[in-house]
Amino acid sequence: MAWFFIALAAFFLYAVAVVTDKFILVKTPVVPVSYSFYICLMGAVASAALYLPILIGEGMFFLPRGLPLLTIAVSGVTQFFGLQFMFETVRRSEVSKAMPVIVSLQPVFSLLLSLALPLLLPFSPEPLTGRRLAGIGLVIAGSYLLSQAGGKRSRFDAGTWLYILLAGFFLALSGVCADAAYTAFESAYLSPGAGAGAKNLMFAKAFLWGRWFALAGGAVYVAATRNFRALHRGRAEGAQAQGRLAAGGTGASRRGWVVLVFLFGQGCGALAVVLQQYAIKLGNVVTVSALNGVQFFFMIALSALLSRFVPRLLLEASSRRTLLQKIVWSAVLFGGIVLLVV
Repeated sequence: MAWFFIALAAFFLYAVAVVTDKFILVKTPVVPVSYSFYICLMGAVASAALYLPILIGEGMFFLPRGLPLLTIAVSGVTQFFGLQFMFETVRRSEVSKAMPVIVSLQPVFSLLLSLALPLLLPFSPEPLTGRRLAGIGLVIAGSYLLSQAGGKRSRFDAGTWLYILLAGFFLALSGVCADAAYTAFESAYLSPGAGAGAKNLMFAKAFLWGRWFALAGGAVYVAATRNFRALHRGRAEGAQAQGRLAAGGTGASRRGWVVLVFLFGQGCGALAVVLQQYAIKLGNVVTVSALNGVQFFFMIALSALLSRFVPRLLLEASSRRTLLQKIVWSAVLFGGIVLLVV
């Protein structure tokens, strides 16, 4: 059950990060590709700093090869693209309507990929029982219906739907390949009787390599599309866009608040990534992906609080009827969670 509580903490932090992401993407002209790139850059730099104690302790640089290298590389690169498509979706629509659809698709893609990957890789995911499959179905249904709660059904244009599907697929592929990578790293570099400490250290090495490959994927994409101006423009214009905030205060103070919000959100997101990956290692990637839906309880509450008390930061329409609908579909989602963890 440890994986469940770790995943729950991860998705609360994800909810905080998503709300701050929406603020940045709406209140500034920072484009999703630059946002994704700089997030991956921060993750890679932080990972390099975290690797220093391991490097000093072992006295040598750990370089994976073969299957471990392949799986963690695919996981890292697809994470970058999943983030880019997710941020584009968040920018184009309401965060509380788009994110449930993305998250409801992730376990579907994860399940299909976990069934297909063993045909290509020595990957043996934990088997899913009928009860857990029913739980996953309820979580997916509850997540999707949460996205439709409101006075009228959300209408996504074709471009937004494409980004939603791509985000769900690439994030699922990243998670499934990460699960396969953790197994491959342990099989290749640890003896069968290795203790928990050695396994956790190997998990840390695989996780850090994943962050470096995420940055590498972003760098290759930016170079291939010649999108260097977007990176510079996103950073430069982001520093000038605080005039969009309705309240007073000096431009410098507004820029300072945006920087603080960005750093706070990315700190929460970084910790969430670590916790989610560790939950995947301990549990099942499909089950953990399905539990993504619990972040909507936190996300809806945070969005409602900000809309009510600080509407200039984030404003999303809500009513008593909408709230009742969200409670009903939340009950469906929680019913699925009960089937997953009991």
